[in-house]
Formats: sequence, C-alpha cells, structure tokens
Amino acid sequence: MERLLSYFDRKITRRMRLTFLITFFSGLFVHLYIITNGFVNRDTMYNYYSTQNMSGSGRFTLTYLAGISSYFDIHLVNGLLSIIYLALSVTLLVELLDIHSKLAISFTAILYTAFPTVAGILTYMFTADGYHLASLLAVLSIFFIKKINNPYISILIASLAIYVSIGSYQANLTLVLTLLLILFVVDMLDKNKFPLSFYVKSFASVFIGLGIYVIHFKWYEKYSEKGLTSYKGINESGNINVEHITRSLETSSNEMKSFLFNSGDFVNTFEKFNLVYFILLFIMFVIYIIVQKVNLINVIGLIVVIVLTPYITHIIFFISPGVEYHILMKQNLALLFIVGVVILDRFIKHTSITITSLNIVFTFSIFLVAFNNVIITNIYYEQFEDVNKHNEALMTQIAYDIRHLDGYNGDLKIITQGTLRNHLSVRDRYKKVPHNVGISSTIAYDTNTFVYYMNNEIGLKNEVKRNIREFIEKHKEEINSLNTWPNQSSMKIIEDTIVINFE
Repeated sequence: MERLLSYFDRKITRRMRLTFLITFFSGLFVHLYIITNGFVNRDTMYNYYSTQNMSGSGRFTLTYLAGISSYFDIHLVNGLLSIIYLALSVTLLVELLDIHSKLAISFTAILYTAFPTVAGILTYMFTADGYHLASLLAVLSIFFIKKINNPYISILIASLAIYVSIGSYQANLTLVLTLLLILFVVDMLDKNKFPLSFYVKSFASVFIGLGIYVIHFKWYEKYSEKGLTSYKGINESGNINVEHITRSLETSSNEMKSFLFNSGDFVNTFEKFNLVYFILLFIMFVIYIIVQKVNLINVIGLIVVIVLTPYITHIIFFISPGVEYHILMKQNLALLFIVGVVILDRFIKHTSITITSLNIVFTFSIFLVAFNNVIITNIYYEQFEDVNKHNEALMTQIAYDIRHLDGYNGDLKIITQGTLRNHLSVRDRYKKVPHNVGISSTIAYDTNTFVYYMNNEIGLKNEVKRNIREFIEKHKEEINSLNTWPNQSSMKIIEDTIVINFE
C-alpha cells in the first residue's frame, strides 16, 4: 500500500494538486446552494431510494456508478462526490491541454464547473454523482491514451472507460469527441508535426468502446423482456438513412445557434457574452496563427474543424433520429470556451503591446462568460427553491384538506384527477436564462408523484390506488360531479379511496 501511495505521489504533479484544489473549492462555492438544501424535482418522487437501473434507456452501467454513494438520495454526499468528480475532470483537462498559468487554470475550473449543464444535472441530485463520474471517465479515457505508452494497454483501458461512460449516459460520446476536437485544434496551433499515433489510438478506442456499447444495446433490445423505452427517441437509435442524415445536418447547426446565441435574438446576457467571446476568439485565433507562423496545412485543418464543430458536438442527432437535445447533454460545449483559455495561456507572457492589450480584452470577455455562468447557475437554484416552496405550500394545504375529510383515515387510497399546474405560477418568472429541463413548476404531476410527495415530504401515510382506470370507469358519474380544488366539494371518499379533482 505504501508503495502504491508513493507511486501516485510521484505521478501527481504540483499543477495537478493546484488545479484540483482550485476547481474543488470554486465548484463548492458555486454549487453550495443546492448541495446544502434538500430540493426535489418530479423525478425525485421515484428516486428517494432507487437502484438507478435505467437499462431501458440504454444506460446499462449507471446503476454501478450511482451505487458508489448508495442508492439513497443523499444530497450532501452526492453533491460533494459530484464536485470531486468535476475537479478531477478539470485536472485532467488542464494536463491534456497543457495549461500553465494560475489565471488560465482558474478560468478553466469555473467555465467547466459553472456551465449550465452542471446545474441541470445537480437538480437530479439523486443520480448526479453517477452522471459526473461517467463524464470523468470520458475525459479519463483520453488521458489514458495520452499517458500510457503501451498502445494496446492504453486502447484497452480507454475503450472500457468509454463504454462505461456512454453506458451511463449516451451524451458522453459527444464529450469524448469534442475533447478530441479541441486537442486537435491545440495541436494544429502549437505543433507543426501532427501527433498521428495519438489520434489513431484515440479513435480506435472510441470505435471499440462504442462498438461494445452497441453490441450491449442490440442484445438488450432483442432479449430483454422489458425492451427499450421510447423516451427521447432511445428506441429509434441506429435507424439511419440519407433523409435522416440530411435533416440532422441542419438540426445540429440550429441547435448550437439556438443554445449559444438564441438563434440571433440575444434576449439575455448569456447569449450576448457568448457572441462577444466568439468574435474575440476568432480574432485571437488569427493573431496566434500569424505570430506562431502556423503552416498552411494546419490552417486548413483548423478551418475544416471549425466547419465540422456543430456536427461533431451534436453527433447524437446522427445516431438517434428521435433524440431531443436538452441542457443535460451539453457539457461538451463548455470545452469550446476552454479553447479561448488555452490561447490566453499561450499569450499570457507575450510582450507585444498590441497582443497584450487584446489579451486583456479577451481575458475580460472570458471573465464575463465565467461570472455570468455562475450567476445563471444560482438563478437556477433560486428558481428551484421557489418551485419547492410553492409546491410544499400547496401540498401542505391539500394535505390539511385531506385530513379534515369526514371519515378520513391513513388506510384510504388516493386518486387525483387533473394537474396542479394551474395552481402554480413559478415558471413565468425565469424566462431570461436558458431553459433547465430539471426544473419544472409542478413536482407532483400525476397520482403516483402526488402520493409519493405526500408520503415523503408532508408525512401523509395514504397510498396510491391500484387499478385506477377500472375504478374511475366504475364511478365515472360521481367523480365527474366533483368541483375543482380548492372548492370544498373537490374531494370525496368513494369506497376505500379519496378522489381529488384539480381541474
């Protein structure tokens, strides 16, 4: 054991230690709001204790990664583990991109940990640590390729890491490919000699890792009793044709413009700062190419990569025709901002007045993007708190009404009709930030989630009524005669069941 610890002590450099500490404490500061509060969303209702077995969604390995922190929804543990995994990811990114200055390391840490995707995943705290560990494995796979000299061992380990990463969340494929794209850009800028063997090993690992996943996917699709879910187009994966590819080319481009620039509407600072950043990034690119005298072939390579960026970063569109991209799938886009940090790091000691002046302006633009992401993250968390407060107040009132029904007891079952959405108005207040799929105004959206919320958050003991359709059909006239809550006649005990009408 001592030899093993001594080995790691020698391998872990001062830069790695510094990067980890900067990222951990900055990440903890940014996300402390949600880590120290027990906020819940609609999916939490099914996951107060859950094995996270999502094989039906093609996430075959998530149960093992999420199981490290147990299958309980422990906010503090899951949150701290998530920050640790993020800190390790940034540490590896800094090593891979060879970033040296403390300023550039700090920017990398904040840009990656405060990117809106991280906040989106942390709203699903019951599984957040599993997702962030899967993202870490995606970055780690490329690190193995870079650092392990034996090509066979490096490909083997990297392939397995990619399989487990994609097997926990398919969007991690885009993280791996985007990281390779960014490394390609950096190599084109820094080196006249292209490191071909690294990219051969990398794409071999991606091909093998993805191949293992596809085999597992097809085997499950064919032999599993439950089969694949239709959610987000999972069951359509692999159904590819020319029409689909053509449509995906347009969709990928539109998706990137929509997320980064709101398709040109620029209604909030997120999009405005992004526009300034990418304009300055282009200028810094051109200056760097001129100053470093990057050869023509490398410049052509850079142009090709820039043109392909929307398609590589959204490659899932080409694999699954029915997929819907949302904020949880966009962590790879954080790397597009880290490219600017790499150029900043290379220019940071340049003595030219012109370049130094541009560097200061570019530094300020990166700072604005990073700072704005921190603000957006905490707006999400304030919104999440509002959602939880409004739902708790509403459900407490409903629980009070239930308990004061004549003939009420804890053995009665519950059925709800309609939705609570009309009784909540939180979502109208937060239209100036990118949409976060993890935050919806209504936590309890059907009978099951209503009862689970009452059981776990309010303390009501009543259970869900089984065979709901048959019961409703049997008592259709009586149920239809109920008024809408909060009217006193919106609730009624019918046989062994409390029926509540919300609309």
